[in-house]
Amino acid sequence: MNGEIVKKNRLGINGLGRIGKLTVWYHIKHRHFDGLVVNTGREAGRSLQDIVEHILHDSTYGLMSRFLFGLSRELEVTIDDAEAGLCRIDGMPVKIIRRDRNPRDIKWNEEGVRLVVDTTGAGDSYAAGFFYGLTQNFGLETCGKIAAFISGEVVEVLGAN
Repeated sequence: MNGEIVKKNRLGINGLGRIGKLTVWYHIKHRHFDGLVVNTGREAGRSLQDIVEHILHDSTYGLMSRFLFGLSRELEVTIDDAEAGLCRIDGMPVKIIRRDRNPRDIKWNEEGVRLVVDTTGAGDSYAAGFFYGLTQNFGLETCGKIAAFISGEVVEVLGAN
């Protein structure tokens, strides 16, 4: 990141699925951190603009601006440095990292990150475990227990596996 925001209080978000995206939305609105660093875990999209468009739109919740603010206002989005992955969403500095699959390989401290949230896999694993139980004709309680076990296994390791 540039010197302006490197030493500040930043949040790292590992993963940009639905939970990662909604985590971005929440922190853009509530401003508990000075900026965000988001790891996609791999090269994603053709450009930073593609990733920003992914952040701004959700197939379930619709447009980020409408979800957060209704019709009262639009978000201002700027690409500051596409090659470095730097943009601003509603004035909040956001850096997108598109190279490291394992979050251990990211120098979060050098990015000014104080806290990292890993949003990869638990939701999908929960759904998979639940649907597996349904396909085996288990009751809803048993399906929930299977889902909780499977998603719990996913969050015991660091990063997407």
